[in-house]
Amino acid sequence: MLVGDPVGRLAVDLKGKLATPGVFVCLNRRCLDRLEVDGLARATGIDRLDAQDVAALPERIGAALSTRVKSLLGMAQRSGNLTSGTSAAMAALKRAPPSGWIAVVARDASPDVARRLCRAAQARGVTLVRYLTTIELGDSIGKSPRCIVVIEDAGLARSARETIARLEAIMGRDVVVMHP
Repeated sequence: MLVGDPVGRLAVDLKGKLATPGVFVCLNRRCLDRLEVDGLARATGIDRLDAQDVAALPERIGAALSTRVKSLLGMAQRSGNLTSGTSAAMAALKRAPPSGWIAVVARDASPDVARRLCRAAQARGVTLVRYLTTIELGDSIGKSPRCIVVIEDAGLARSARETIARLEAIMGRDVVVMHP
C-alpha cells in the first residue's frame, strides 16, 4: 500500500497498518511503471508529488521487501528454525522434508558451493533463492558472513517465499528463484 506520511511524502506500507489515506497497488514492475502522478497524489492526500517520487517507487518498495526478508531470517534464527553455513546447510538439506523449506544462497557465494547447494536443494524439493550477499545474510541473522541459510519452519519459509516472489516481480534480475 502506498500512503501519504504525516510530513506529506509518499511512504510504503507493506502491512497496510498506517492510518492515513492510501492506495493499494499491484506489486510488479509493470503496474508501478503505469502509475500516474496526479491520481496517486489525489489517492494518498499528498499536495505536492512529482514524477521523481513515483519513479523511485520500485526501489523503495524493493528496499522495504528486502528488509522484510531480512527480518524473517532473523525471526527464524531467534526461533531456532534456521540453519546457516555451508556444512550445516548441506546436512540440513539432506534431511529436509519433501517441501516447505527455503534455502537462501548468497549472490557472491562461490560457483562450486552454489552448484552443490542447488543440487542438494533440488534433490529434496526445497526452493532455492540466490539473493543478498554473504555479509547481508550474516548480518540479518546476527552472525559472521554466511554463504547459505535454510529456513526450516514451514510458516516462516512460506512468508519468505511470498515476500521474495513480490521482490522478484519488482526487482527482477536482482533475485533468482529456483523452484524444485
